[in-house]
Amino acid sequence: MNALLKKLGISLPIIQAPMAGTSTPAMAAAVCNAGGLGSLGVGAVDAEKARGMIGALRAATNRPFNVNVFCHEPPLRNPTREAAWVAALAPTLAQFGAQPPPALTPPRRSVLFADELLYLIQDDT
Repeated sequence: MNALLKKLGISLPIIQAPMAGTSTPAMAAAVCNAGGLGSLGVGAVDAEKARGMIGALRAATNRPFNVNVFCHEPPLRNPTREAAWVAALAPTLAQFGAQPPPALTPPRRSVLFADELLYLIQDDT
């Protein structure tokens, strides 16, 4: 067994991608129980939902697992430029019967600005 596998506490060189909005406790537990490193992507949920996901994973495996968050700085907003993008995309969206959003919003929240999620992860280790 190589040093990395030993340090991670896994027997297979497999790390499941922590796909925010897609990974589930059941998926991560299956990977863990098969010998890989299962992962939860909790960057798209609030602290209470993350707590539930971590609890469900702990109940399904006693193996090590990964919890992934986003830790980026928020984008600099420019309402004029964002409105121009929405207007430019409107004809293409209309071709597919879709409405443009009223405004653009950042897709994911950073743990740097979500203290409750940061504290949950710190307390849960």
